[in-house]
Amino acid sequence: MNSITLRFATVNSIFYLIYGIIYGYAAFYLRAKGFSSTETGIVFAVSSAACIVLQTLIGNFLDSHLKYSAKHIIAIFSIILTIAVVILFFIHQRYVILLCFLIIMTILLVDSSLFNAFAMEYINAGEPLDFSLCRGLGSLAYSVVTLLMGILISKTSEDIIIPSFFIVQALVFLSLILLKPAARYGTATSGDPSVTEVRTSAELLRSEPLILLLFTGILMMYLSYTAINNFHVNIIEAAGGGSRELGISTSIAAFLELPVMAAFIQLSRRFSYSSLLKFSCFFFVVKVLLMSFASSLISIYAIQSLQLLSYGLFVPASTYYINSVLSKADMAKGQTLLGIFTFGLSGLISSLLSGIMLDHYSVLDLMRVLTLLAVTGFLMICISLKRLKPQSGR
Repeated sequence: MNSITLRFATVNSIFYLIYGIIYGYAAFYLRAKGFSSTETGIVFAVSSAACIVLQTLIGNFLDSHLKYSAKHIIAIFSIILTIAVVILFFIHQRYVILLCFLIIMTILLVDSSLFNAFAMEYINAGEPLDFSLCRGLGSLAYSVVTLLMGILISKTSEDIIIPSFFIVQALVFLSLILLKPAARYGTATSGDPSVTEVRTSAELLRSEPLILLLFTGILMMYLSYTAINNFHVNIIEAAGGGSRELGISTSIAAFLELPVMAAFIQLSRRFSYSSLLKFSCFFFVVKVLLMSFASSLISIYAIQSLQLLSYGLFVPASTYYINSVLSKADMAKGQTLLGIFTFGLSGLISSLLSGIMLDHYSVLDLMRVLTLLAVTGFLMICISLKRLKPQSGR
């Protein structure tokens, strides 16, 4: 592992420790504090809506101001995130918990796509960064921390989440100092003096209908993934489990992301980004379809193993594919738009849909609705991938 890959993997892995501690147990924490599934869904939905706005602004800003890097935004968000958790630690009023979680979850969602954009900055600058390996190690970190947190919570209480965050957040600040931003000058069309106008995210989608179709298909497919993740505690409880089983199930899925992410560079030499992306999307459909029939903890654990071929392959495949299909002037917007349609819009829609359905119907009913949406999305993805022509030929 070269130096830049090692340093980026360290920062990325520490971020996913925080993601696992806070976001992985957000629904469990809120329910323990007396919030209903509908209220929890609203929290997820509003944070997703805020994520959409922020990612749009950030994508446009980064493509228009090449002297700034995604790292600068991540560092600023880390400070805001810490302040929000400090407030949550000292003040326990209901509205304060809601507000702090909205801020925390919004930042975590935005940071997830910012780390992808940050990695593409290095790759586009010619740095030997193995992004898929870095992301795989991040999944391993998420796997370990969700398992440990599940055990800790079962032995103590949900309040252990906050002090655990502070320990890891200190490492984030230290690791960010060691990672310098990639040189972005001249890597985008907007860096060319002859180019005076850079199109916005909305203009990009209007002028590229196949890209819009692709993102819309990904959105419909990704609704199932977001719902299963955000309300996994409901799925586990419906099968008779608790926080410990939640940690085990989440850990299984995250751990299995590592092998395929680590092998992605080798896979991409044999198969196109388009083929790998389509293959991963197919297994999103298979996973939610099988989950709609799951009735025991063993079956849920088995279905979670499909994370290897679905999300584990989707993350590097979608990131590299979007980076290859857009012009250099739109690369940052492309990554943030991917985040908008997955973490943002998907989180918004699935959170409202899931929260309301879980308060009135069963978990299995929700899974069946999500299956229909995933199948529709997969067909849209197949159509767009067949017609799009990546600029890099991949």
